[in-house]
Amino acid sequence: MWFKSSLIPAAMQAGPEVGQVAQTGFTVLSRETPITPLFNQQSPDAQSPTLEALGLECIRGNRLLFSDLNLSLRSGQILHVEGPNGSGKTSLLRILCGLSVPAQGEVRWQGQSIHKTRPSFLSEVAYIGHNHGVKGDLTPLENIQIAHSLGRPKVKITLDEALERVGLGNFYDVPARTLSAGQKRRVALSRL
Repeated sequence: MWFKSSLIPAAMQAGPEVGQVAQTGFTVLSRETPITPLFNQQSPDAQSPTLEALGLECIRGNRLLFSDLNLSLRSGQILHVEGPNGSGKTSLLRILCGLSVPAQGEVRWQGQSIHKTRPSFLSEVAYIGHNHGVKGDLTPLENIQIAHSLGRPKVKITLDEALERVGLGNFYDVPARTLSAGQKRRVALSRL
């Protein structure tokens, strides 16, 4: 999950309320991580939360995945979620991105509900799930050209430079289907 705005890539970290979620067995860990920003924007108040989850609950079918989950994420920080299959990790990330709705609770972006500020929020977020969305018949360069034409954030680097930054400078013109799984993931990341 990527947050742009005065936010630094994959920039999230859990606040002090986050820890083991007893109902699911997944853990939300927090740690500071030095990240080189791709965007040279600074948060007006780096200490105020950029993304908050308040009292989140997620139910799939008749199964409670997690409840009363609270977290606070700031620019330049990382959220690390780990746990066994089926524990709700992806569901949590999808809720935080606004792709799914929680059974209870609210996700806030810069202090406001993401549903009230949806267009603004979505312009600041990119989510790469299990499937990276790379079209095999297109080259890496063509894949990121399409993503940028669909409204991804405009940055002050060329698309060639984006591929260079993820180590794919020599692969810009080959069909993506010929790339390894890791290289395809890097094509997806270059779109950010």
